[in-house]
Amino acid sequence: MLYIPQPTKYSASIVGVDPGTNTLGSCVLDVDIATLEITGIYTRTYVGEYLTKSESVVRLHGDRIARLMALQHELSYLFTQVQPLFIGCESPFINVRRPQAYGALVQAVEAVRSAAIAYNTCAQFRLVEPLLVKTAVGAKTSADKEAVWQAVLNIPEIMKHLGSFHPDEHSVDSIAVAYYILKQIRTNPLY
Repeated sequence: MLYIPQPTKYSASIVGVDPGTNTLGSCVLDVDIATLEITGIYTRTYVGEYLTKSESVVRLHGDRIARLMALQHELSYLFTQVQPLFIGCESPFINVRRPQAYGALVQAVEAVRSAAIAYNTCAQFRLVEPLLVKTAVGAKTSADKEAVWQAVLNIPEIMKHLGSFHPDEHSVDSIAVAYYILKQIRTNPLY
């Protein structure tokens, strides 16, 4: 279960999201605002088929739209509880082996964006290209999910907070997205 920390005047949160129409990974990075050091990492993977969906939406618009609406609702709740300064979401990509998945990913990203807008119309929402996410954690641009996880294992400031907890691949990707945002803030405070 996701632990929601109580905000303090000394910390801020960054949320990273690995979008999907059924499985969506999320990560909350708590950061000390003075030092920009990570003070906590909390992850959760949402599975749309297990969330409560509106039967009328399923009948009228189909199961995918109902799942996306349920995921959007869950993210809106997360954003309201955590009150992040930044929300980062991996941008959709075209897989030449499954080009039809691109449209579904675009819908998932728009559900994340809608949740961010519902939380705060002025929320800092950033789409991050998958290649940038991989390089942020030190993985090669051609890295698969396992290689990204191995790269995350090599980042002491992340592992310090994860310890022996091994999140699933969706949560790992969301950690990488949030970490990218943090690295951008560290290099350019006006990001």
